[in-house]
Amino acid sequence: MTTHRIYLNESSKKYYANCLIEEIEFNNIDNDIAEHLLSISKSNNLRPLFSKKSKDSIHKRDFHSFLQIAFTKEGEKKLFNHIKPFFESQYNVIKEVLFNCYERKPYINISRNVTVYNNGAKWLVDAEYFNVSQLIFELKKGNKALHDEFWNELNNKLSLV
Repeated sequence: MTTHRIYLNESSKKYYANCLIEEIEFNNIDNDIAEHLLSISKSNNLRPLFSKKSKDSIHKRDFHSFLQIAFTKEGEKKLFNHIKPFFESQYNVIKEVLFNCYERKPYINISRNVTVYNNGAKWLVDAEYFNVSQLIFELKKGNKALHDEFWNELNNKLSLV
């Protein structure tokens, strides 16, 4: 079965890189991962779209990290043949955590109005923001050290794609 994909192009790579910078400037991204996202964004074949690294010990919630990326046709083979299997082999063997890496098809979102609460975040106000093929890396549970390692490995592997 062939999957219809919408890849990053030169224009969309610039758009998503600018969106990331805006999100960092508005302090909408955890400082722990901002540098990782900027490094990944320097890849010629990937752009971060959406991310999270929670450290909510106040409410006793489990740690939860994820990274949603878009990719070019040129980066597709390395992502699916090398990077995805690497993370699956590293994190699926740890019994205390839940790891998943999956593709999400492009989709049109509901656009929202710009408000003081969303600072015009493109993922909220641009209905076309997620209309690109995506690969999601997600790690649930574990501890801070494991999530730090996860983000370091995401940065190290993805910045080279």
